Amino acid sequence: MNNNLSLTGSIKPLLLSTAIVSALTGCSSLGSLIGGASGDEEFQKGVYASAGIGASRLTPSVDKFPGLDVNDRVEPAGQVTIGADLTPTFSVEIHSADLGSAGFSPSAGADGSSSAGRYNYHMNGVSALAYVGKNKYNASREGITAYGRLGLAAIDGSTVNNSLVYEREDGAPVLVGAGVEYGTRSGLGLRAEAMTNGSDASYGQVGVLYRMGIGSRKKPQLAQAKPVLSTPVQQVAPAQPVIAAAKVEVDGDRDGVMDSRDNCLSTPMGIAVDHTGCQAMSSMIDMVLFDIDSAELNSSARRILSQVAQQVVANPNAVINLEGHADATGDANYNMSLSNRRADSVAKFLVAQGVRQSQLVDIGAYGETVPVQDNNTNTGRAANRRVELFGKGLAR
Repeated sequence: MNNNLSLTGSIKPLLLSTAIVSALTGCSSLGSLIGGASGDEEFQKGVYASAGIGASRLTPSVDKFPGLDVNDRVEPAGQVTIGADLTPTFSVEIHSADLGSAGFSPSAGADGSSSAGRYNYHMNGVSALAYVGKNKYNASREGITAYGRLGLAAIDGSTVNNSLVYEREDGAPVLVGAGVEYGTRSGLGLRAEAMTNGSDASYGQVGVLYRMGIGSRKKPQLAQAKPVLSTPVQQVAPAQPVIAAAKVEVDGDRDGVMDSRDNCLSTPMGIAVDHTGCQAMSSMIDMVLFDIDSAELNSSARRILSQVAQQVVANPNAVINLEGHADATGDANYNMSLSNRRADSVAKFLVAQGVRQSQLVDIGAYGETVPVQDNNTNTGRAANRRVELFGKGLAR
């Protein structure tokens, strides 16, 4: 490295800046910044420190120095930073960077002398950072966030040797940049960013940062109220108890479920019910069979379903589940679709017979996955081409 990084010298102006950061966060001391605000997972004000290394590209202007050329532009660089998180979106930083030195090639002067050497770049600045991404709301900005940088920076330049005749022109002190940051729950994080002053100094770096006190921050505990001593007061006679009218629960159909929670108020005696007061749906009430590769209802299926519809219509609180099935002939996806069409045919027939749509609470299709007999025989395949009906709330 040409010209060792003077990061130790960069720390001195940052020590003074710590007090400024404390004032910006609205805290009376560095300790209060570390303590943060309430909420273990939510954003908290706080301070952090960062250090990074990278590379700079230096392009000093030689327009006023005829014959002088820049022969070394890319240099190792490093930066130290002290920052403060003010809001989930905004942070401020004070930073100091050693950007290395630009090299100049020798040039012959009018008197035959030559000039060569290097010019050091050292940048001090203050920046505002604007964060984006949902992780910015975490106390440690845990996860990945991105940010933009806008600030003011001043370059303190100096020549390495006395033989170099060069004087840098100060440009606009604006510093812009962008970066990404990865934070952890402990407060330790990583950064990668690039910055430029828009004229003769640009640099990129990767670094580490640490948000102080993040790992130890806890949600504030409500202080227990201390007893307040006061002078004795006159005792007041206790109020007379108010006797409320007792609410009487009624079980009209005597199924063990009170009418206030009973969805089937006329369940016959002896019928097992669930917690809603309706007949428990624990067994199949009927089944209809279909022809090969067909979802059309045959005469036998229509007769069975007509009887089921009469039962359901006679019991307004009854509900029905339908499960469509197919045999294993052909493609499995096709059989799934076929079993769904069979269940729909049954549902449409029941509705046409007066069953309300709301009484058909579940229509499922199972394709060839739930056979009741062996699919390797004609008899077994015929039994598997079916729709099963399950119900509750039906009087026997």
